[in-house]
Formats: sequence, C-alpha cells, structure tokens
Amino acid sequence: MSLENIVIWPDKRLSEICLPFTAWDDESSTSQLGSLITWMTNTMWEAGGIGIAAPQVGSSLRVICWKVDETKDAYNDGCLVNPVIEFQQDVAMVAEEGCLSFPGLSVPVSRPGGIIVTGKSPHGEDRRIEAKGLLARVIQHEIDHLNGITLADKMGKLKRELWKKRLTKWKDKYDHDNYPDE
Repeated sequence: MSLENIVIWPDKRLSEICLPFTAWDDESSTSQLGSLITWMTNTMWEAGGIGIAAPQVGSSLRVICWKVDETKDAYNDGCLVNPVIEFQQDVAMVAEEGCLSFPGLSVPVSRPGGIIVTGKSPHGEDRRIEAKGLLARVIQHEIDHLNGITLADKMGKLKRELWKKRLTKWKDKYDHDNYPDE
C-alpha cells in the first residue's frame, strides 16, 4: 500500500467536490463504505499520515479518517461520513501543514484553533465532535479535500507551478495505476 494508493496532485479528482453517502439502508453500500474506510485508514497508517480523505484514494464520497495522538480525547482516532463544520472559533492559528497528496511539501496555513463538526459514524450514528489544536486542524484539512480544496489553493502561484512540475515528474517516475491519462 502506502504512496502508490494515494492520488497525487495535480490529479483532477482532488479538485472535485465529493458527494454525500446516503445509502444507509442498503447493506451492500454500507459494506462498501466499510471497505473504503478500512482501505483509507490502512493507506494513511502505512504512508505515515495523520489524516486522509476519500478523494485521496480515488473515491468521490464525503468520508474522512484521522489518527492524532495529541491528547487522550476519545475522538483522536476516527472517521466521519458526511462531515460538516458547524462552528469555528474566531481565533485563527497559522501552522505548517503537509499532505499525503503532496509528498515533501509543507505550507503555512491559517485555520481556526477550534471547531465543532457533525457527521455520521461509519455505522450511521450521529456524531458531534468538539476539536481543538491539531485535531481541529486535521479535520479541517480533510474536509477541505471533500470540497475540492488542496494545499495548492493555499500557496502562491509561483510555488504552485513549481510543485506542479515536481509532482508531475514524481508521478511519471513511479507510473502509478491510479492516475488517469491527462
């Protein structure tokens, strides 16, 4: 697994807005959702990440997973289906962010230091998570992916073009199967 399963920017799938999962009553669909979540978490762990969103493994569903060991909070390890940020603190914090879809890149990003996010568990149960610090940052980063927003949208044009060239060469070098012809 690891990086060969991760969709690398500038792949167009990373710029698409994802669709909500709605087939909670369909056993086959919920089984496929469970398989997707297992695939995502295994890929994230093997790649050394702390968060992953469905488009990073080629799915267009609104699903995020994370593993943050910052505190002993019950939600430091989890997944949300159809997440929605309901509240953001007014105070923003700037910190460097990396991304599995941008190997080797780190970008300073300003984000609210605390959020309240709602969504569904992988089993369809309602979830409400109050997150702060790194956990809030990771959840916001992954929800950005679901809305077609990547680190490329957080950097200047010159840096974006440089990284586009680098990652296109990297992608060509490794010739992965999960890249469509462009």
